[in-house]
Amino acid sequence: MELLSFPKITDIEEMFFKRMIENCDVISLDENVKRQAIKIRRTYGIQNPTSTGLPKYLYEMTKYYPDEMDENGNYHYGYFEAYFTEPARKAYLIYSGQNLAGFAMLNPHSYIGHKVDFVIAEFCVFPAYRRQHIAQKASEFILKKHPGKWEIKFNGNNLGAKKLWEKVTQKYNPAVHHINDDETVLEFSNC
Repeated sequence: MELLSFPKITDIEEMFFKRMIENCDVISLDENVKRQAIKIRRTYGIQNPTSTGLPKYLYEMTKYYPDEMDENGNYHYGYFEAYFTEPARKAYLIYSGQNLAGFAMLNPHSYIGHKVDFVIAEFCVFPAYRRQHIAQKASEFILKKHPGKWEIKFNGNNLGAKKLWEKVTQKYNPAVHHINDDETVLEFSNC
């Protein structure tokens, strides 16, 4: 089976990427995953969506959600800048060694109208880094770093996300809310 790999970043993306790294807190996980050091970096300041891998993720999510492209063939995320300007929102970059392997975006906005502290709004590990336990270790790290009331939503057709979130939240005995035929919200506390 051939894994999808992403092309090398351009010089312009490299410039934004370097600036983004300069504005990060670096946190290393204690464990290695298949001999790869995993790092989570909280990002600050307005970032370039391309340097986070967001456009690739948005394209991949069109398998599950009917998002429209703009006239240039790009997908947009309306709240992207808010993750770098609103204190209640948090953005993390996930690294495998020196390579950007994914990202996570948190906010305090409930999908089901309940009082929550944190919601995983977006979470992605790029295809080349999947099946290496990176998503599990990164998500467990983020949950441990932020105790409180949580919600995690996933599309049931996204079998990888379904498996990940059910496994990671199992120890918290989450309440399961089916908000439509495809989407499920896991609600739990990790305090």
